[in-house]
Parts: sequence; structure tokens; C-alpha cells
Amino acid sequence: MLSKLTIAALFTVSASAQAGVIIGGSTLLDTSSLAQLETWGGKGPIELTNIFTKSNSSTVATFHAAVDKKGPTFSLFKASEDNGKTWKTMGGYKPVSFTTNAGHISSTNPADWTAFIFNLTDSKVWRQTSLYQGFDSNIYGPFFGNSDLRIDASLSVGMSSGWSYGEGCYGPDGFKGKECQRSFVDGSYDNGVNMLVGAIEVFSIASAPPAAVPEPGSLLLVGIGLLGLGAAQRRKTSST
Repeated sequence: MLSKLTIAALFTVSASAQAGVIIGGSTLLDTSSLAQLETWGGKGPIELTNIFTKSNSSTVATFHAAVDKKGPTFSLFKASEDNGKTWKTMGGYKPVSFTTNAGHISSTNPADWTAFIFNLTDSKVWRQTSLYQGFDSNIYGPFFGNSDLRIDASLSVGMSSGWSYGEGCYGPDGFKGKECQRSFVDGSYDNGVNMLVGAIEVFSIASAPPAAVPEPGSLLLVGIGLLGLGAAQRRKTSST
């Protein structure tokens, strides 16, 4: 019994040591969705630091002042394609820093296609499948693909239309046709209607530091204590 309790304690500590971390708070992420991002990212436990949260006074200028040149990031936001009736938590992983003047970020080498976009509400992810990773400009917020997911300068509207992620509308033979230009928010075809954007948060990314693991002797004491509690409970039960 002691061995089993000690192993259980070790397992609990190990799981705690491997947990991701969110610094600076979030209204769009919890421990479950953070674990989902870690799984999609495939790089183990991560530490996310909130470097931008949209407020009533936010502008595209304050957005870029907060997020530019911060390395890889996760951008998350609330989006609606039906005039606010239904909201989804959308986002994307950007493996390079935000800037204000890079223009198209693209590569013809599939090894460079490491970005992805996602729908956390429905647990869906779409990998980059074409040359356009995104677009950096001082007149846009987060911008993935060729408007696959895009937030405009107001930070309150944007667009979602398939192009470089998931099925992709652009391949070796060029544009595949408008039939593949669906919104990643709700699957609707591109109809020119703005995507509404609510809350926005951007996080810089680092590897999560390992948590301190108690010495084996400490775990042994925990196991002995649990055994003692169990024995006391059995005596109490047998005496009644």
C-alpha cells in the first residue's frame, strides 16, 4: 500500500511539474485550453505571458506597440460571423515576431510552414498548407494567411476566408476556386460580410520552467501520513 501511495504522489507531483503557465491573466484561456494549445504546438509545456489585452482605448497602434518584436506568439480573439448571435474563440500561432512593415510573410519551402490557426470553442486546428503564413502591417491586427483569419485596424471587425490553411485555396497549380473559401469561424462561404471581433489577447511564448520536485523522503512521509489516516478511519468504522 505504501508503495502505491508513494507512486501516486510521485505521479501527482510529476503532472504538476509539467503543467503550462499563464502569466498576466486571461479571459480567453484556462488550463484546459492551454493544454490544447500545447498539444497542437507539440513542444511540451509552455509559459504564456499576456502582452496585449484589448480595451476600449485600444488602437492598432497600441496593439503593435505591445506585440511587435516579441518572438513567437499566440493570438486569441472572440469572433462572430452571424452579427453577434454566436461567438467562437479563434486564434493562431505565429512563429515569427509581429512587425508593422513586413508585408506578406511567405515561403515556398514547406519546412517553413509551421504556423497554424484554430477554433478553441470547437477544438479544431488548421495547419499552414500554402506559402502565405500571414501579413504584417500597421493597418492590421493579427493577420494569418491571405485573410484566412484577419483583424482590421479598428480591432472590432475582420475577415475569415480559406486560402493558406487547412484545405487551402492556393496550391502548386494556383487558385483552386471560390468553393474552398469558407470561414474558419463557422464554415460559411465568403460573402463579403465582416467578421465581428470581441475580446483580443496576445501571448508571448516560452518553455515552462520545471517545478521543484520534493525529495523522496518527503514523499515517503506523505505516504506514511496517508496510511495513518486510512488506519484511523478503519478503526473508527470498526468501533461503530
